[in-house]
Amino acid sequence: MGRKRLRDLHHQPQRGGRKNLTNNNTDDFQPSYSPSGKKIAYVYDPGTGDTEIYYIKPDGGGRTRVTNNNTDNHYPYWGSQ
Repeated sequence: MGRKRLRDLHHQPQRGGRKNLTNNNTDDFQPSYSPSGKKIAYVYDPGTGDTEIYYIKPDGGGRTRVTNNNTDNHYPYWGSQ
């Protein structure tokens, strides 16, 4: 069996210049921008069967864990603010 392909989050501003936000050995997917555009929520999967929701700033800083439980968490949604 081959190695699992891992996904990273990338941000590309309108003025160009793509930036890898989560260059790591985990699977990061399902990004959701906050209405203000100042945060990106996403699913973090370390490969243990327990996914969690994190958010990060578009510059790659301020990575913060949102959920901490023993279940899979998917489809981050900001709702109305």
